[in-house]
This record gives sequence, C-alpha cells and structure tokens, in this order.
Amino acid sequence: MKVILKKQVKDVGPQGAIVDVTDGFARNFLLPKGLAVPVTEKALANIKQQQVVQANREKKQEKATGKMTGQLDGFKLILKESVNENGKLYAAVNAKKIAMVLTKAGFDVTESMIDLTAPCKELGDQLVSIRLPYGFKATIQLIIKKQ
Repeated sequence: MKVILKKQVKDVGPQGAIVDVTDGFARNFLLPKGLAVPVTEKALANIKQQQVVQANREKKQEKATGKMTGQLDGFKLILKESVNENGKLYAAVNAKKIAMVLTKAGFDVTESMIDLTAPCKELGDQLVSIRLPYGFKATIQLIIKKQ
C-alpha cells in the first residue's frame, strides 16, 4: 500500500515522503497512529499545497534575514563592564552575553551564530563575525568600556 508520511518514521522515510509499505503495517500501525495517510488525489493536492506554503515561508524568512543582515552589519555594540584595578574584566564577555544583548536590541541572534574565538577579558574593541541563516554573514564592532 502506498502512503504519504505525515511525520518522519524511523526506517521508513522522512515527513512528506510517498512510500510503499505492507498493507498490514499501514493498517495496523501507520494509519491508526496518524503517522501516514493513504495516497489519494486529495492527499497529494494537500501535500503540494503544504510545500508551496513552506516555500513561501522560507522565502519570507530569507528576505527578513537579509534585511536584518543589513541592519546588523557594522552595528556598534557597547558594553559597560566592571573591571578590577588592573583593568581586567571580572567576568569575560562571551558569545552568550553578546547574543543576549543583541536580542534585547531587536536582533534575532543565537549564541551559536556568533564567531568568537575566545571570550573577551579586556577593555577595548574588536570585530565579531555573526553567521546568520541562509548563508548571510554580518560583522559587528564590540566595544567594551569601563563601568
């Protein structure tokens, strides 16, 4: 029996795949658990419509990411941190802190997107690269000042 998988099923196929399985496996496992639907004209049309909606969503997200890249590239991020008498930071500035501050500034950035070779432990400024989805890259200027 040919079925369309509604969800990924281990050792059967990914979501949206049309697979040929035994009648018993389809009737006793896949269909009752809502993991698949039989292949029909209506089901095929529904899958095509979902693919079009997903493609449109991807295009919108890519466009939004491109717009955010333009806003983020060259952005100056100024952090005021506590330092000891030697001018060293009490707490290093890491990718997690940078992502948190950028998120508060209105950018959709996660810690894993930030290319920081080592946490910043001194006052000053440096360039930080950010890898965004869809192959976009931005570079911000991180400025750490004394609080």
